Amino acid sequence: MKDCGSLYPLLVSLVVLVVGMYFNCCMQVYLQQRTSDFYNANFETFQELVRNSTDDDADLRHDLESLTLPDVGYDWLPKIDSKWADYVLYVSMLVTFIRFTCGGRMRATITRRWATCLGMLFALRGISIVVTPLPNPDHTCESNIGTHESIFLGALKVMLYMARTCEDVMHTGHTVNLTLMALIWHRYSHKIPIVECADFCYPAWSPALDKGSGELLRCTPAKLVVWLYTIGGYLVIIASHFHYSIDVFMGTLLTGFVWKLYHHYILTAHERNNPWNNWLVWMEVGAEENFGGKQNLVQQDSHLCGDLTV
Repeated sequence: MKDCGSLYPLLVSLVVLVVGMYFNCCMQVYLQQRTSDFYNANFETFQELVRNSTDDDADLRHDLESLTLPDVGYDWLPKIDSKWADYVLYVSMLVTFIRFTCGGRMRATITRRWATCLGMLFALRGISIVVTPLPNPDHTCESNIGTHESIFLGALKVMLYMARTCEDVMHTGHTVNLTLMALIWHRYSHKIPIVECADFCYPAWSPALDKGSGELLRCTPAKLVVWLYTIGGYLVIIASHFHYSIDVFMGTLLTGFVWKLYHHYILTAHERNNPWNNWLVWMEVGAEENFGGKQNLVQQDSHLCGDLTV
C-alpha cells in the first residue's frame, strides 16, 4: 500500500506541472497574436525600408515574416526535417519512463521532482518567449490560432495539441525535456541499478559513488551513453531549424540550473521557517535519499500515514 504522505506531494507536483504548462501555452498564444499585430501595424514601415524590392506586397510580407537570423549551428549542420527533433525527444522520454517509473524504488520521488522542475521550467519559458521574441527559423510552421481568439481557450487547445503556435522560440521546450531526461539518468541511474555490475558500471578510475549530501559523482557507461545521445539530440534540434542554437544553449543552462538548485535547496529547506521552505519540506516527505543525516527532518510528517512503500 502506498504512503499517502508521499502521494499528496506527488499530486501537487503534477498540479505544478499542469499549471506551468498552461501558463506557457497562454504566453504562446499571446505571443502569436502579438506578433501578427506587429506585422500588421508596421507593414508600411517595412515597405519603406525595403526600397529596392521588386516584390509585390504579398511576397514582401512573406519575406519579412520568414526572416531567419544568422546562426553558427545552421552554418555547420545540414538542414533536416523538424520532425526528427520530436522523434529524438519521444525516444528519450519513453526509455526514461520505462527505466525509472515502471517498477523499482524511488519512482514516486523521481516523478515528483521531475514534474515540479518541469512545471517551473515551463513557467520560466512562458516569460522568456515573450520578453524579446525572435523570428521563427522554421518557415514550414503554420499557426491555426485566430488573431482575436481567447488566450485562455487558445492555450487549452495548444495544451491538448488541438492548435499550434509558431512564434515561441526562446528557449526550446524540446531541449528542456531532453536535458531533464539526461539529468534523471545522471542523478539516479546508479542509485537504483537494474543489475549489480560493480566492475563494469563503476570502473576504478571513476570518482566516488556519492557524498554525504547525496550528490552523484559516479561516471558510468549508462550516463555516458545518455549524455552522448542528449548532445546528439541538441544537434538534431539545431539542424532541424526547429530552434536557434542560442535557444538550445539557454534551454540547457536553465534546465541544469533549476534541477541543481532544487536538489541543493531541499537539503537545507528545513533550516528556514517560511511558506516556501515549509512547502519544499512537505514535498520531500518520504524521499529515500540520505540528506546529510537529516532525513528525519525531511520526513517529519511521514508518521501521518505510515511508512513509505514505493
